[in-house]
Amino acid sequence: MEYEIDRKELNTFLERIESVKLDSSIRHGREVLDGISFRFSKINQWNDSIFLISTNPNRQEKYQKDYQILDAFFELAHSTIKNNNKGQSLTENIQDYFHYGLPIKRVSNNPIEYRVWGRISGCRDGNNTLVSLLDSLPKNEPVIFDIRNGSFAPCLEELLKEFEQKRQIYYYGNNELNQLDLDIETLEDELSEAEKDNSNGLIGSIRIELKELKKERKRIVADTTSKTNSFKTKKELLKTIANMVYN
Repeated sequence: MEYEIDRKELNTFLERIESVKLDSSIRHGREVLDGISFRFSKINQWNDSIFLISTNPNRQEKYQKDYQILDAFFELAHSTIKNNNKGQSLTENIQDYFHYGLPIKRVSNNPIEYRVWGRISGCRDGNNTLVSLLDSLPKNEPVIFDIRNGSFAPCLEELLKEFEQKRQIYYYGNNELNQLDLDIETLEDELSEAEKDNSNGLIGSIRIELKELKKERKRIVADTTSKTNSFKTKKELLKTIANMVYN
């Protein structure tokens, strides 16, 4: 995928990168179960190549330079990759590995819309930022949550229902459903290959897993369909809201 970068945005990015003041090569790292690394390289005034290699940095003073670079990069990426859900989702999935707080951002004011760009885990306790956001939503106008690339943990369902009774909250897209579709498609391909190779043991286990995934998909579809405030697409959602206002 290729994207054209706005010259002004690029200059702002380069200015922010230059302000990092990386004078020598640095290696930063933290050991975690699931993480990610990045490498930043530059040519200094003596024409030597220096770098910063960082693994799983968090928002502490030690990693200040790391996040100066990451913040500049993600701001440039989000301002450049627009109206392209695949590229946007890929950027968000990478960003979700780093420490960027609650993965919800406001993307529109009319109507009010938020994009959930990662999985929000945990329950009510420990999710004070989410509670504050929901509590700040207006009561007299619709609020939309785009969950095509994000999701709420099952433990948060009670909290969301509580605010849905007090606010006009709507959702569209379903990240869990999208992931299930991908998993089912992958398993169906694996089953086809196993059948060609006559791998009887493998065929049986794949069929069992496929059956369970399809059962889970059916449950999620039924659950979504039963909710009057959940929609597959934004177009369907906006049409419903418009009809409600008209009527």
